[in-house]
Amino acid sequence: EVSSKLINVAQSVFRMAKMEQYITPILMKSDGKESLSATMKQNGVMALDFLLFDHAKNLYLSDLNDLEAGGLLKAGSYVSADNVVFNKLDAYRYHMEQLQAKGIVETRLDEMNLEYSNNLKDGIEQTIYLKDP
Repeated sequence: EVSSKLINVAQSVFRMAKMEQYITPILMKSDGKESLSATMKQNGVMALDFLLFDHAKNLYLSDLNDLEAGGLLKAGSYVSADNVVFNKLDAYRYHMEQLQAKGIVETRLDEMNLEYSNNLKDGIEQTIYLKDP
């Protein structure tokens, strides 16, 4: 997260859900000079069990590539990428299809309507890493 106010809100939600020991919110610098994987490692995160992409849609693929190259995504990691249909994130979906063809991941698209909409199509890409990328 790039907002310290939203980090505080998230931490409150995690405490209420009794999940704070399992979830690590990380304040990112908004200057873009530091990679996501480097920031996570500096905060003691060495691997990701579950990752939800629901941020700047144009960063999904580059952030995924960074996390793969940084060794944070491993066999057993789950990644969910929201809004891949509505935002036409074809390159992200193609990347996952290529990894699936190589036996590295198992991935599927769960189609649905865009939130707060009855007729706009959307979907969430659900992926599990079977092997380290």
